[in-house]
Order: sequence, then C-alpha cells, then structure tokens
Amino acid sequence: MARETKGRRQAEASPHNVNDLLNRMRRRKEGAFFLDLRTEQWGHEGRVQVRDPKHPRWPSKGRDPVDEGEAERWVREDYHPYLVQKLASGGGAADNITVRGAADAYLEHLLTTLDSRKEKHSTFRNRKAQLGTPLAPLHDQPLKMLTHRAAVEWLRGLRVDRIINGKPVKTEPAASYRKNLLESLRAVYRHAFPRLDCPFTDAWREFSVSDTTLKEDILAGNPLHLSSLGETAYEREDILRLLVAGAYHDKAVIAESPPLRGRTRQISAETVALMFGTGGRLVEVCRMQWQDVIEGSPGRPDRLYIRGTKNTNAFRAQPIQKGLKPWLDRMRERCTQELGRPPRPKDYLIQINSRGYSTSPVSRSLGERVAKVQVLAGLKREQKAAHIFRASFISHVRTAVHPEKGHLLIPEARLAEYVGHATLAAGSRTDVRREYVQQLVSAMEPEHAWALDWLPTPEEVFAEVENFVPAVPVKKGAGAK
Repeated sequence: MARETKGRRQAEASPHNVNDLLNRMRRRKEGAFFLDLRTEQWGHEGRVQVRDPKHPRWPSKGRDPVDEGEAERWVREDYHPYLVQKLASGGGAADNITVRGAADAYLEHLLTTLDSRKEKHSTFRNRKAQLGTPLAPLHDQPLKMLTHRAAVEWLRGLRVDRIINGKPVKTEPAASYRKNLLESLRAVYRHAFPRLDCPFTDAWREFSVSDTTLKEDILAGNPLHLSSLGETAYEREDILRLLVAGAYHDKAVIAESPPLRGRTRQISAETVALMFGTGGRLVEVCRMQWQDVIEGSPGRPDRLYIRGTKNTNAFRAQPIQKGLKPWLDRMRERCTQELGRPPRPKDYLIQINSRGYSTSPVSRSLGERVAKVQVLAGLKREQKAAHIFRASFISHVRTAVHPEKGHLLIPEARLAEYVGHATLAAGSRTDVRREYVQQLVSAMEPEHAWALDWLPTPEEVFAEVENFVPAVPVKKGAGAK
C-alpha cells in the first residue's frame, strides 16, 4: 500500500499529470470541448479543441465528442500521451515526420549496424517486409500522433491470406503476427524518439487469444475454429493425388522454366512420399541421410534412423514401410545418376537445390514446396502443410490390422516410440538414448513394415501425370522453389 501511495503522490506531483489536463477542459456555448493550455507548463499551446483521435488528420481535424464522458476519455487516452511526448521531445521538425519517413530512416540506420550481409541479413529483410505493406494504413500519419488507440485500430484491421479448402481467404492474423509487426513499429518509434516512452507498447495484448476465449469461440460455433473438426487424415486417393500433383509441379513449373530447371531438383513427389511414408517432422525429414537407411537382418525389417529434435529420446528408429521402399530405391538411383557414384553415407536423402547432397535442405523451402503441391491438388488444409502428413501417417498406422490374425500390426506403445511420442525408453525407467534405439531395433517385427503397404508406387504415380487436372491454374514456367 505504501508503494501505491508513493506512486500516486509522484503522479499527482508531476507537472503533466492527466488529472491536471482534465481540469483544464472547458466547454463552449455551442457544445464543443477544448483544453486551456495557455501556460508554460503545457508549452503555451493555447486553446486546443478536443477532436476525434480516429480522424486521419487529427488533432487538427475530427468530429466533436457527443458528451463530456467521451471527451474525457479522448483526453485521458489520446491527448495526454500525445502532449506529454511533444513536450518531452522539445518540438521541432521531428514532430511532423510520418510513419513512412521514420520507417525509411530506421531501415537506413539498421544497415549501418549490421554485418557485411547488409540487405541480405534476415533482420533487415524481416523488418523491411513488416514495415511495408502491413504498415501501409499508417504511412501518412505523423509518428508522434500514433497513440495506443490508433495502434489497436490498425492491428484490428489487419488481414492475411490463407488457403482454406484450396481457395485463398482473407482471415484475421494470429496474435504472434500482430506482436511481431508491433515490435517492428516500436523499433521505428524508439529510433525516432529515443527519449520517449512508446505509447503503444502493449497494444498487441488486446488480441492474444486465451484458452477461455478460444473455448467460447468454439462453443459459439466460430467457423475459423470449427473448420478443422470435419477434417480427416489423407486417404489413399488423397495421397495418390498429392504424389501426382508433385510430379505435375515438377513437369509443368520447374521443367518449363530454364532458370529453375538449372538450379532446382524435380523431387516434389519423392518429398511427399518420404514425408508421408515416415511420418517424420519437417526438420527430421530434412536431416535424413543415407547412413540412416539400414538394411534389415533375418527376422528384422529394413529400418530408418530419425534424428529427432524434441528430446533426448526423439532420436529413434522405425521400420521402413514396404510402400516406401520403391521410393527410396528411386531416390538412391537418381542420386547415383546425378553424382556418377552411389550416395555417400553422409549425403542427404532430399535436397532441393542442385548444389549437391552434402548439405541438408532448408526446412522452410521444403515446406513451401509441399504447400504448393497441396494447393495444386486442392488438398491444402488451413495452417497445415507438413504436419498433416505426420498426422495421417499415425492415423493409418495406428489402425492397420493384420490381414490374417486380426490384431493391430503395430501396438500403440510401439507406434509412439516409432514416431517419437514416447518419453521413456521401452522397458526402461531411464532416459538413455543408445539403449532406447537398440531396444527399438530388437523389438521390431517384420509385420511392422506392412502397415503402409498400400502407398502408391512411382510407376503408378508418374503414369497419371498426363491426366492430372490441377485445382488452381498454373502458369507455365512460374517461379517455384
């Protein structure tokens, strides 16, 4: 309580406290409100009429408040921080700088603080993108007049493009997206006015979705939250169409563009097969090397080591599904033809660019390639690109039944270990990675490799390319990764 009293005394003693400003509010006979600032304390601003802060040319333009309550709210939330910042900065030309001008100045300053990569630096590229089109509604506004309310209104009006059921739809962005944009705008403000406190620091918090809000939206039938309730795992016909779409993408997009054909590999179908056939996370698929593909021994199936990243036990082994084996053979043969030799143990299974197989692919580029294939097939799910393959793999393998004996081909606990969902080693109370992998290998049964024996073969996929009809128009030779 003592601290609160001290803080209140300090606020009241401040020459620019909000209560003093409210006491200076007057009302004209015609009903308009104004602030009497004809004192040195408030910079001899004279009589300042109270206007709507939402007007693009505020404070010189804007409607009058409808009542005294609205006028007090505008003074408390908008006029007070604006006047305090103006007095603290001492006025000058900086008061008239627009958001666009301040953003350009900040980006120029940023180039002087980065290393030799300059424009190629990820920080510069990210900030430049965030201060471009998303910030366009604020470009012509004076930065000094940008209040908390104005920042909230800007964030509320943001929309992003998402693919829902194969069609682009304008939807509200996530809270994290708004937070990142606001952080870039805060950096611009701090650069322009280093001695002032940013008035809109926490504006993004008004859009954070809590568990309670999410629950209320679901119970109220919000379509954005209910859109995934009717979704199911990719079935065989879906996987076949995705694989054909991948081969079509390589033929109609990459092969038709000489620049792309020279620097980009046509391996879209192989990527889809590997992601679905292993159920691996996107970053795990990027790290798969030929030394991880192990030929089986008598009584044991071929296996694949996966370099997981979630915890120490995420490094694991799983049986290579019979349906995936032809695709691995095709990838090995392709690598041999390109390099003129068999792939080395540390060569990667997948690589998009044509520099070689000695470096791992960039997970973002691989995800973008897969997302384009899903759009071509008309099977793109909202906010899902790579993980839908992992979810489909688990769904099908979990329900795969032995054709003769009728029991599950892979027990639930064993499946959790194969996909990296187990927290402890099988039969062990300790978290030891080497023992964990050895136990997995020793427990593999030949029938565990038959859960996805229905995966379409390369011959079946490439025979359907000529008959494929894309869900969206494709510009021949269009840019793609």
